[in-house]
Amino acid sequence: MIHNQVLLTNGCFCDKIEAHVKGIPHYAFSVMIFDSKNNLLLQRRAKSKYHSGGLWSNACCGHPLVNTSIDIINKAAAKRLEEEMGICSKLQYKYSFKYQVGCGALTENEVDYVFEGIYDCETPISYNKIEVENYRWVTREELIKDVHSNPYAYTSWFRIILNHYQIWD
Repeated sequence: MIHNQVLLTNGCFCDKIEAHVKGIPHYAFSVMIFDSKNNLLLQRRAKSKYHSGGLWSNACCGHPLVNTSIDIINKAAAKRLEEEMGICSKLQYKYSFKYQVGCGALTENEVDYVFEGIYDCETPISYNKIEVENYRWVTREELIKDVHSNPYAYTSWFRIILNHYQIWD
């Protein structure tokens, strides 16, 4: 189920598009999925998305409807991962960060909770084609090279996550 509401940092709810048009601070989560060889799963957002369509990003992201505990946000992130990418993975909370950045006419103003999971499967991923255009697995070296060469082929929050992420240090 795709939600049209976001939880604002003041505890109220707001329409997702309105929050992004007005740049209202709200909560989000981002999921990083690795395989056992330490390759990272990327998804290319569907071009029809209301912002950042066609850009590469982390395995999935979304907006929790409650912010009562890391465990509850973890469950929301795991559910969204299954809805968007068809993947079930136990997720671990890594860290959170606040950021504000323009995305065309919209503004991301989020407190983003980052989770990590492992997924190994030989069969192709069965992703939600409404949300995702494509996916790929990348090595650290491939990703660093491509992000440096083509930074705007990636979502703004994903580039920020890569700067903060500890797993590849």
